[in-house]
Amino acid sequence: MWSTEDAIKNLREFYDLTQQEMAERLGISKSYISLIESKKKKPSSNILRQISDEFSVNFSYLQTGKGKPFEDPKKSREFIVQVRRPKQQKVLLAASAITAPIIPILSAGLALGVAADAIIWKMQKAYGAKDATDLAKNKLGVDRSTITRWINKNHVPEKYIKQTADDTGQPEGYLKLNDALVDDLIESLATFTEEQMHFFEGKKFDRNVFRENFLKKYGLTEW
Repeated sequence: MWSTEDAIKNLREFYDLTQQEMAERLGISKSYISLIESKKKKPSSNILRQISDEFSVNFSYLQTGKGKPFEDPKKSREFIVQVRRPKQQKVLLAASAITAPIIPILSAGLALGVAADAIIWKMQKAYGAKDATDLAKNKLGVDRSTITRWINKNHVPEKYIKQTADDTGQPEGYLKLNDALVDDLIESLATFTEEQMHFFEGKKFDRNVFRENFLKKYGLTEW
């Protein structure tokens, strides 16, 4: 919830001033600034006018939070971004903490339906093989026709996926992962996080509400 007191604190931090430095510029005591920022004292209209004049901030914004903080649009955008950043960081941290345990569960299904030729291409890339023939003969120790058979049957034996992982250091999960679905998952989570930033705009951030929104979004139960 917006408040004049928070606006004054945000303004001070925007100009990278200590409470003492701001107090000196306004000709008031540091303790007065401290009382305002801790919401133990309401700033008078005279103080707001002083702040408006000294820092070129719109008086109406200090009083009501409405309108642009500064006449300069660029400066206003920079100020608003800085004010929002702490809440954005909370949202991002919550997104990371809440989604981390569920990612392996969601990812488990991303290997389903991966075409054999896609797996073979990843194996070829992992080895640095120039083509499928090079992969077959010089890396896996099989005939080129064997790879053709895998593609036709749409199945690469686990033995050779494990061999590739052991030889190249690439995780087996990566070799079997459906990249398109992974991209979709990442995009979906990024979109959800952005939606939550808008959802909590002007509200106090609540991690439990964020969690509920996440569960509802993906149709999940508690894990």
